[in-house]
Amino acid sequence: YCVASTGEALAASQSPSAGHGAMIAIVPLFGTMMQHALLDYSSGGTSTDRLGAELARLDANPQVGSIVLETHSPGGQVYGSFELADQIAQMDTRIVAVANSEMASAALLVASAADEVYATTSGSVGSIGVVMVHRDVSAAEQAAGVKTTVIATPSAKAAGNPYEPLSSDVAMEMRDETELTYFRFRDAVASHRGVSQDTVEEEFGGGRMLSATEAADVGLIDGVRTKREVIQQERERLASPRKGGVSASNLNRLRVASTQLLP
Repeated sequence: YCVASTGEALAASQSPSAGHGAMIAIVPLFGTMMQHALLDYSSGGTSTDRLGAELARLDANPQVGSIVLETHSPGGQVYGSFELADQIAQMDTRIVAVANSEMASAALLVASAADEVYATTSGSVGSIGVVMVHRDVSAAEQAAGVKTTVIATPSAKAAGNPYEPLSSDVAMEMRDETELTYFRFRDAVASHRGVSQDTVEEEFGGGRMLSATEAADVGLIDGVRTKREVIQQERERLASPRKGGVSASNLNRLRVASTQLLP
């Protein structure tokens, strides 16, 4: 099969020989995820907004019969991640995610919404949980002879600031916020994977990472396959008349295109 130049955007004009639904697009989800940052995989991160726009563009392209979402990400911001997962769950075009080789936290949330999810043999999947960090620099300031005074109206405006110890009330508020976000995360993964909330909590790592084999054994992913094997699976599916794909005689005309995230 033919492989488009890495980084070239997929467009109908670039693939005149590919028929309706005969294109497989490879889309990267690499590095730390942020919502609005001007990031792409070449700069070490992914903007969920830009990834969503790219997936929408591919979903609207009649030549695209399948999308492979290749992930190597530790996760990132909550902002934008749930929206992207919802978008993927509602896409008309088939989308298959593969951890090559890390699919953690927000990256797992997003990838779990795909039609099928795999991990390469050395991959790791999991980290279903939420982290919020408070940094108290008051003791360091005191040692340096510095004192910062924070004046806020109302007082909650400055709750959790780093220049004073964290109060028990604010700590409880932060814990409540992380728990609510975690429950939303848990419920989304349960819905995407067709399992119960208890299964997510008890079998999907409990906030830890799982090896590819462990993740497959508990149903967090659909199996252990390399990126190459996932692409081959999609080529065969698209070439199978029984599954509504292009005719078997056109198997060798199937195209695979790498795509970068565009503004």
